[in-house]
Amino acid sequence: RKLLRWKDQRFLTHPTGLGVPNPDVEKVLNKIETISLFRRQEISERDFCDFVRGIFGSNGAVYRAFLFHIARPIDYPIWDQNVARVHALLTGRSNDLDWQHYRDYRGWFAHLMTLLKVGHDLTRENVQRVKDLDSAFVAYGQFLNNYYR
Repeated sequence: RKLLRWKDQRFLTHPTGLGVPNPDVEKVLNKIETISLFRRQEISERDFCDFVRGIFGSNGAVYRAFLFHIARPIDYPIWDQNVARVHALLTGRSNDLDWQHYRDYRGWFAHLMTLLKVGHDLTRENVQRVKDLDSAFVAYGQFLNNYYR
């Protein structure tokens, strides 16, 4: 619940400002076991993608990526407009906030992790290194948004 609120206080707060349950947050909380199954690699990426699409629809690439990231932060880096902006600038691709851009970004991010010798096992050290890289891209994307047009 707190992670969802952190991601988007405006749309993922539970309960809403009117005191009623947020249906998207309710769907996530009611299916927390599905997230755990994916985390343990007991269901496929495709099945989890179908599950996440059922919560946020096909247009919510950032929210969908966030649930993937919560489940498996090493394999699925954080994704938002700031990260997309950085990736587009550094790779010369168009800056679309769609699922294909996220897939491209994941491959690029995995290559960076290999170059930086970040392991793929879910250790505290690896998660911290991924978080540091995620945070750097978010900060750089915010800088680009404010000063580079």
